[in-house]
Amino acid sequence: MATIVDNVLDELSISQLLRQFEGSALEPGARTVLPFIDVPCKLDRRIRQILHRQLSGTDHTDTDDTDSAAPGQPEPSPRENGQTVRMPGRLARGSSAMHVDTGFDQNDSPVDLKLSGLVCVLYLDGDGHLVIDDGSGVEQSIPVTRGRLVLWPNDTCIHRLDAGNNTRAMIGPMNLSSDGVWNRAGDQYAVAGEYGVDWSQHPEACSDGMGSMYTPETPAEKAKKAKEEAAEAEAAKKAEEQEQAERKKARETALSNKQQKKKELELDPGSWKCKLCSQLNPAANAKCRCCARPKDVILGQEKPKPTEIPLQHFRVYVSDFNQCDVTDTGSLNKEEALTLAKHQLGRHVTPEECEAWVEEMDADHDGLVTLDEYIEMVVKDKFQVYKANVSEKVYDDNSVGCVPDGSFTVYENSTDALAALDETSIATEYYQSG
Repeated sequence: MATIVDNVLDELSISQLLRQFEGSALEPGARTVLPFIDVPCKLDRRIRQILHRQLSGTDHTDTDDTDSAAPGQPEPSPRENGQTVRMPGRLARGSSAMHVDTGFDQNDSPVDLKLSGLVCVLYLDGDGHLVIDDGSGVEQSIPVTRGRLVLWPNDTCIHRLDAGNNTRAMIGPMNLSSDGVWNRAGDQYAVAGEYGVDWSQHPEACSDGMGSMYTPETPAEKAKKAKEEAAEAEAAKKAEEQEQAERKKARETALSNKQQKKKELELDPGSWKCKLCSQLNPAANAKCRCCARPKDVILGQEKPKPTEIPLQHFRVYVSDFNQCDVTDTGSLNKEEALTLAKHQLGRHVTPEECEAWVEEMDADHDGLVTLDEYIEMVVKDKFQVYKANVSEKVYDDNSVGCVPDGSFTVYENSTDALAALDETSIATEYYQSG
């Protein structure tokens, strides 16, 4: 059965060791945290002596606090300062089912390998009961108590932990290797049915409600779960394949319908193709289905109407153009056109944007930008200028104003519009309502 040694540490020493656990708090839902704890060499030597005496059959109660290692045992491996030895610690909550402890590798990762020899744990805080079963049918229930060291042979005993209400802090569980190194021990690979344990006889292992989260599965339950997961994976795979097949069929149907419509349009003697976007349109369509341009305009059967701009707007375009025409040639060279582009865009622009705008504005690519090219770039189309015709009106206060007479004068080209600017006063362009 298990060996119990009480008062291995005094309260002051326990409090000092518990401070090292302060940075290793358990996250919500977590079962354990596995830090390493620096313990005094004196405590390390005492635990080694107790282990040695247990193995040799000597009464552990006569252990002393000398600084020498137990006879036949390796010396401890203290840290560089020579005052402490690093041991595996553990914060834990919740219960565990009956199991034997398995080990950890050099990277402190659990391995599915049963440990041989004595396993020990030194409790620093918490509550609950450690239950040991050596196969005799009689269980040994050991209360978790501060400063209590418990040892048991892992080869012949199984154990569980019936949790209390508080988190347990401890040094261990651990065992001592043949080369004198403390190895972490644990129940990460505890599996129902292994090592001759009848798990159905230990329902108390999950009695606290939290431990049920960690109840090991029986081999039959594992096989059933694996079968169900395989069936779910196969069903998901078939569903994905079916969805892909349906999407492929939908694409093929859409493509087939599109090709069929195109073929029907090609056979339609009145169908027409848009010169701008290459869209094929039925004969009955008056506009392109893609770009919405009128059929007559696209096919050249009707000339597009120019954009009409008021004479006062035309005056602004001319003013902007003339301000940039520093050479007074009636057209802008590249530098002058860049200045106009920056002004027209009205924001901070890159040289590349200005270059592209000037290149698009120079419709005939002669290196010069004319007034017509500039205005067509702004209004995005051919243009013509108009003004509202006005007549004079004498008001009651004997003032004279201008009122529209309902007619307009249209200038077909910019030359006529420029001449109109010279002979038209502000009063004739803007009228005053009485």
